[in-house]
Amino acid sequence: MGPVTLGMPFSEARATMPHGTTNDPERCGWLAWWNSPGEQYNVYAAGSAEAPDAGPVTLVAAEEWADPTSAPGPRTAEGIGIGSTVDEVRAAYPEVSEISDSVDSSMVHLRVGQMFFTYREEPVIRSVTVTTADLPPYELCG
Repeated sequence: MGPVTLGMPFSEARATMPHGTTNDPERCGWLAWWNSPGEQYNVYAAGSAEAPDAGPVTLVAAEEWADPTSAPGPRTAEGIGIGSTVDEVRAAYPEVSEISDSVDSSMVHLRVGQMFFTYREEPVIRSVTVTTADLPPYELCG
C-alpha cells in the first residue's frame, strides 16, 4: 500500500511512512500509524511483536470507521478504497470471497488474495487491509 509493502523490514516501513507517523515502542513497538490531515483516515503498518524493528511488515491497512464516504484515502489500481460500496468491490474483483469476522459478527471481510475490504451493516468499505494473515486482526495493538 503505497511505499510500504509486505515483507519489507518494519524499521524501513516506519521510516517510509509520512511525517507525523507515530510508534509506541513501549506498548506496541510492532505498529506504526499515521493520521491523515483532518483525521479523515488512518494508515497502519505492523510487523512482528517478537522482533518489532527486525521483523518484516505483515500488515498494511487504511481505515475510517466514523464516515468512510468522506475519506479520500488510498485506492487500489481498480479505484477501490475506503468509501467504495460492496457492489463496486464485487464489480472490480469478481473473484472476491466473503468472510465473516471471527470476533465481531457484524464485520464482513471481502477477500481478494491477501487484500481485505471490510464493512459492517452498511455496505460501504471502512477499511482496506493487506496482510499475510488469514484475516485482518480485530485489534492492531491488543
